[in-house]
Amino acid sequence: MPEHELNRRAFLCCGAAGLAAASSMSTTGPALARSVSTSKTLAVNGGDPVRTSPFPSWPQITGNEEQQLIDVLRSGKWFRGGANRATQFEGVLAKTFGTNFALATASGTTALLTALAACDVQAGDEVLVSSYSFIASSSVIFQMNALPIFIDSDPDTFLLDPELIEEKITDRTRAIIPVHHGGYPCDMDRIMAVARKHDLKVIEDACQAHLAQFRGKNVGTFGDIGCLSFQVSKNLPSGEGGACLGDDEQLLDYCRWYHDIGTDRKQNKGYYIDYPGTNFRITEWQAAVLLEQIKGLEDRAVHRQKNVDYLCEMLADIEGFAPARFVDGGNRGAFYNLHARIHPEKFKGLGRDAFIRALGAEGIPCWGSWPRPLNREACVEVSLQSRGFRRLFPADYLDQYPAAQHCPVSEEICNSMVVISQTCLLGTRTDMEQIAEAVRKIYDAADTIA
Repeated sequence: MPEHELNRRAFLCCGAAGLAAASSMSTTGPALARSVSTSKTLAVNGGDPVRTSPFPSWPQITGNEEQQLIDVLRSGKWFRGGANRATQFEGVLAKTFGTNFALATASGTTALLTALAACDVQAGDEVLVSSYSFIASSSVIFQMNALPIFIDSDPDTFLLDPELIEEKITDRTRAIIPVHHGGYPCDMDRIMAVARKHDLKVIEDACQAHLAQFRGKNVGTFGDIGCLSFQVSKNLPSGEGGACLGDDEQLLDYCRWYHDIGTDRKQNKGYYIDYPGTNFRITEWQAAVLLEQIKGLEDRAVHRQKNVDYLCEMLADIEGFAPARFVDGGNRGAFYNLHARIHPEKFKGLGRDAFIRALGAEGIPCWGSWPRPLNREACVEVSLQSRGFRRLFPADYLDQYPAAQHCPVSEEICNSMVVISQTCLLGTRTDMEQIAEAVRKIYDAADTIA
């Protein structure tokens, strides 16, 4: 394969950082020197695996979490009212992400619900949303008695395709939820331009994208509100937890009221319920853990990016293994997961499921991401047939809705995606070499896999 093609593919995988790493590559360089002999028997066929030791575990205790929890326990102040850890964490979080305000919530899902309420999404509205994502990205829209309108994905970035947004806008459209899925930044320039043109709110689902960056700015800080998750698998974990980020004080005030049973505590009026609301408050326990975990967030983000750059460099010549391409302007990923598609026609005919089985046998944990796009989840039809939705939307509109939401690219992505966890990406350069060695070993002997 020509050198310029190697460089191009490394850029597609890793963005600007990857291009810098790829600029010195050649077909005789160290990446290809690690090629595994085609005579080596695959582990899935009874041979020795490339790796026998586990990758780093998750979550990791990084500092003083235990003492922080003991202090909360002994203080008796387990609820954020009258305590200070949740408020302290919100200040650190806002500073870390570069926003004026942050509000901690009980989960990433409750952060999204809070943001939708603050953006005045109501019954009968429509919200545009990525079709390739975790279910919460769309289920929260149904919970507001609004209708999600699914946007198909770009085949190379695996993210919402900005080209398809405008054609989906109707007089019912209230907001857009772009999902920075897997920690890869969406093209926020194009998304924000369409949103401002049509006076739509933008709620960034950055639940998997802590410190991913677009044009040097952290995602979750471009739209009207950004939402984070601190669920135990996330890059900033506390078991459960979430947050809303933003610069608009009025919007963030509404988030506070909504998540705290509708009370305006800034006015110190006591127990008066001024607004419709619910209880999505974070606890002092979660905040105590997060205050420690956030201390290593930046270092871990940099470490993952370097490892992904290195891994992409070593695999750049294997055309059938196609990592997610960064959007133009995307300059750092959070890499909650490393996403790559397997193209059997370029991988000696080996399919995605067989590849996953073979890579796992070599000691590299991986899986196949979501089995279907969000528009095909069974809960969609349940909502469409509900009494409430039949009152809110015309029957013929709801009957035509499923066909109108077809997302063929997301279907292809679901059928070809391979996911490698962020925990693997926290390892050493040697760990990355073993991942690359395993992929190359499978490629070389793909025709031996039953």
